[in-house]
Amino acid sequence: MLFQEIDAFVEAHKQEMLSKFEQLVRLESHFEEKDNVLKAMAWVQKEFESEGFECHIEGTTKDRAGLLIGTTGLDRNAPPVILSGHVDTVHRQGSFGEDVWRVDGDTVYGAGVNDMKGGIIEALYIVKALNAIGYDRTPIKILFAGDEEGDHIGTDTNLLYTRESRGALAAFNMETGVAGVFTVARKSCHIFHLTVEGQGGHAGNDFTTSENAVEEAMCKALEIVKLTDMEKGTTVATTVIRGGDHPSAIPASCEVTLDARVSSVDEKERIYRSIDEICKTAFIPGTQTTYAHYAAKYEGYTENEQIRKLHEFVNDIAEELGQTAYGKCYRGGAADSGNMAIAEIPVLCSCGIVGDFSHDRKEFALLHTMYDRTKLFASVIAGIDRFEI
Repeated sequence: MLFQEIDAFVEAHKQEMLSKFEQLVRLESHFEEKDNVLKAMAWVQKEFESEGFECHIEGTTKDRAGLLIGTTGLDRNAPPVILSGHVDTVHRQGSFGEDVWRVDGDTVYGAGVNDMKGGIIEALYIVKALNAIGYDRTPIKILFAGDEEGDHIGTDTNLLYTRESRGALAAFNMETGVAGVFTVARKSCHIFHLTVEGQGGHAGNDFTTSENAVEEAMCKALEIVKLTDMEKGTTVATTVIRGGDHPSAIPASCEVTLDARVSSVDEKERIYRSIDEICKTAFIPGTQTTYAHYAAKYEGYTENEQIRKLHEFVNDIAEELGQTAYGKCYRGGAADSGNMAIAEIPVLCSCGIVGDFSHDRKEFALLHTMYDRTKLFASVIAGIDRFEI
């Protein structure tokens, strides 16, 4: 009966959802435009507070917005369910011109419609639907970042995510959806930038006395990519190499960049330790290598028994709703689902609206997926007391 009431609520409020969606998208919010992000977060905060949430924003810095934290049902004797995501986008104000929002049938185009303002609207109407049916059993918490697209660099948003996730029953990250599946594992991203210095010279006359920095960089890159371990979900790829400026000159310097993706802390430590050792080794005597590294502040995680059971439970509810069962997706990209998963709670990611061309002016999303997933996750929470970890 509750599921039917949720379905009826969403069906009756589709136009209202679309209107709210447009309002939020028109609040353009590139992650570096802090004031714009805070305006969008204030809109979101007001909407959730009107549904009974107690909210505050924590962790804002001079340059970046922090994390919107909100909870309803604090008097309920149960651990909370988390709905999460981010309010910021990669699109700068004005970059879409008059096309910041456009609807064509089931498809909506514009800044952040897919990544991931549709997911924010989905979370809002999950709450609205639950309130409409009088749901009062499990607390619901929201965690919406203002700097996700900036990788939380310069903020502690990642740590706040982990702190606020501890003790939760489950979390659903309303990130960009993938058709027919939910994400059950993600990787963390680590960028290594190597600078190799050697001794230049004439390619013919100085062949034996020069120290070829490009060849040294190639040797190091080939050795580093061998750290890839597909069974453990670890990949290492050479992504940029720059060196040399004349076809007859042995290059004295070279720069090479590598991208490493890992799913566990153990693998992250192995990669860092191994790259350090490789950079200290000179394949060509006389060359010197230094390196810097950059890491997006998202932890990797793999599917575990908790996540498997949560995925099964969601599919049980989907079956009761008459929806097609959802598969599993293992994503190489990073997200805040990892920062929640390390709090040892089950997390499903990519629960938001489905579309394509995120981070591009062609970005679009499919409205029916937002409506269907709103019904699904409102029903999941309504029946969450049946879920056993």
